[in-house]
Amino acid sequence: MEPNFFQNSFKMLTKNRHLILTEGCLFSLLGILAICAPVVFTIGLDILFGALFIIGGVVQLFRVFKVWGVKGSWPSLFWSCLTLFAGAVMLTNPMIGIVALTSVLIAFFLLEGILKFVLASHLDKGKNKFWVVFSGILSCFLAVLIFTGLPGTAAWALGLIVGIDLLFFGLLLISFYCSLSKENR
Repeated sequence: MEPNFFQNSFKMLTKNRHLILTEGCLFSLLGILAICAPVVFTIGLDILFGALFIIGGVVQLFRVFKVWGVKGSWPSLFWSCLTLFAGAVMLTNPMIGIVALTSVLIAFFLLEGILKFVLASHLDKGKNKFWVVFSGILSCFLAVLIFTGLPGTAAWALGLIVGIDLLFFGLLLISFYCSLSKENR
């Protein structure tokens, strides 16, 4: 990519650095709330995803019957029923939903850690690179921690670990804001 692209990106980030600070503070606050009430946060996630699956399944089912007869109607009907069933299971048996969400979270943290390492490889040496690498190590560590605690720790680990990750991501953004503010002086 052209150096001009990076200069323009840096100028845009510097100009909007207060948005980065706001985002960092919000992520940090969400992280602190999740750390203080991990079980509540975990159950809340299960309820949220269960409700979203139910809503998605109903919308899919409505569409399937509205356009019944087009190619793919039967697979679409099956998929909408499966989505409804997944939502119903998550709402009626939260532990199954929590373990499923926890499994998805393991994959998320592992991929997030890898992507943070890739991002760090493109940064110059300095404080920001340290925090990105540290955040990547933390994400990979959290993936391993969750995996080794399944299924017993899933009820509280999901909320706690998401909270820790949100807190550190917020701190990363605040650190990035501080470095942009220094360079703008």
